[in-house]
Amino acid sequence: MTGGLRAAPVWFLLFISFYIASMPSLFIMGVCAALCHEAAHAAAIELMGGGRVRAALAPAGIRMESDRFIFLGYGQEFAAALCGPLMSALLAAAFFFLWREGLAPGWAKYFSGINLILCLFNLLPVWPLDGGRMLRCLLVRLLPFAAAEWALRAVSWVFALGCVLVGAAVLFASGYNFSLLFAGVFLCMGLIGSGRVSECGKERRLFARL
Repeated sequence: MTGGLRAAPVWFLLFISFYIASMPSLFIMGVCAALCHEAAHAAAIELMGGGRVRAALAPAGIRMESDRFIFLGYGQEFAAALCGPLMSALLAAAFFFLWREGLAPGWAKYFSGINLILCLFNLLPVWPLDGGRMLRCLLVRLLPFAAAEWALRAVSWVFALGCVLVGAAVLFASGYNFSLLFAGVFLCMGLIGSGRVSECGKERRLFARL
């Protein structure tokens, strides 16, 4: 990561939990996949002249941070947001090919799956995921800023609550699979915590200018 790495103590607790559950390799693969995803964002931002950013292992997930506002045009922000899912998709395809051809051990299949899930999850049109950022860049070109902000939050809540409802149905039907329900709750918490879209720059996240 071009700007360094900062980790919250909860990540060490997560590692200990996975270690106790005899799944430390899945935890390590997940973190590596997420860091590669964020590294693609950081490289794109730096190439566009946005300066250096760093990855922060925050309690709510991995996010990009900077000590100053990062001013990018909406086209540049769209491209920077897209680079993360593209990196995850490329890693998923590459490691699946290596595993299928017998050129990599069995863990490559799981690493491929983790990257695929990371790619698809981040493409959801929910703020502040990459898909939400890309949707915002499109909406502000079509609508007044206030209307674009309202539309983005409406779409974000529809998808987040949809994940909660479908996840609850999956949990009820399976009796044990709560992953989609957890993802939906995570998205709702992210929306509640993000406040207004136009205020997210105060949290040192990517902020585009007109």
